[in-house]
Amino acid sequence: VDLYARLEDGTDVIAAVSSHQPGVTHHDDWNGFGQRTTGSGTSVYENAAVEDENIFPFSSRFKYQTAFYQLFHLATLAGIARAITREVAQQVRERKRIFSTGNASAVAQDVQVQQVVGEVSALAYAAEATAIRATFAAQRAY
Repeated sequence: VDLYARLEDGTDVIAAVSSHQPGVTHHDDWNGFGQRTTGSGTSVYENAAVEDENIFPFSSRFKYQTAFYQLFHLATLAGIARAITREVAQQVRERKRIFSTGNASAVAQDVQVQQVVGEVSALAYAAEATAIRATFAAQRAY
């Protein structure tokens, strides 16, 4: 795990710390920042060992690090949205039974269902387009 740290002399550093050692405890408590079950809960480092070769000056990190991680996360979310769109469309195509309040003889022909599938598709497209545009902006900035 890469951590921001400060040495006793006040120097800001990045420390690469093994999370599989005594002194490292991870709580999947959802009070930390992130999404459930993503390992983004609270972590406690108590006398965890860090080798000298795993300590790097903060200034040596790549300048677009934060943007890169955010773009990576955004691209992942856009991919999830695309997969959801495919699954929803497949479920609608394969569903044989119509809804009692439906307005068509087949679910795939029901305009209300089509509207929902269209909204899901539009949101997924917007997420992907946003991710792509954001990468161009990051590339221009860095």
